[in-house]
Amino acid sequence: MKKSLLLLVSLLLAASLPAQGSFGIKAGLNYTSFDISNDVGVEIRSSSGFHAGIAYKVKVPLIGLSFQPELLYSQKNFDIDEGTGTHSFKISYAEVPLNIQMGINLLLFRPFVFASPYVSYAISKGGEFSNVDWDSLNRLDYGVGLGAGVELWKLQVSGKYNWSMKKLNSNQMDIGDAKLKGFQLSVAFLF
Repeated sequence: MKKSLLLLVSLLLAASLPAQGSFGIKAGLNYTSFDISNDVGVEIRSSSGFHAGIAYKVKVPLIGLSFQPELLYSQKNFDIDEGTGTHSFKISYAEVPLNIQMGINLLLFRPFVFASPYVSYAISKGGEFSNVDWDSLNRLDYGVGLGAGVELWKLQVSGKYNWSMKKLNSNQMDIGDAKLKGFQLSVAFLF
């Protein structure tokens, strides 16, 4: 009974405290590739791109939970080797991830793990995709990322792996049911 009452009082106290929020800027590297379930006779290689944008972090007091929605410009590059040559592809997205972080506040730093559902929309293309019509590509993408990071004062360093859940599709290229996937390494400064 005492434990239940203590838990109830703790939850009410946590709910009554105001959430703490801070804006930030974020940038980093993308290493993107394809996830292809059928054999299309090509080799996919990761290639580096970048991402940059803004973030807003809201902490829920006492329980270590934080929400960090972001608005990012994210360039995803990859190479396809068809045996006769390697072709580079670039797609730039406006991406909106929602990082749901769970961390432990220690004296000087805060390690955390997070899940990150995201939605993105392709805004430009380059490389071999320059010749591909927008109508043959799915411009809207969505997926989830899982990662970990550490926050030291106002500096946040994190890494996550993203899995797209939407097929890229192309009527003009033989890429089958390809979905984007890849690793992101990020640094953010929170004000």
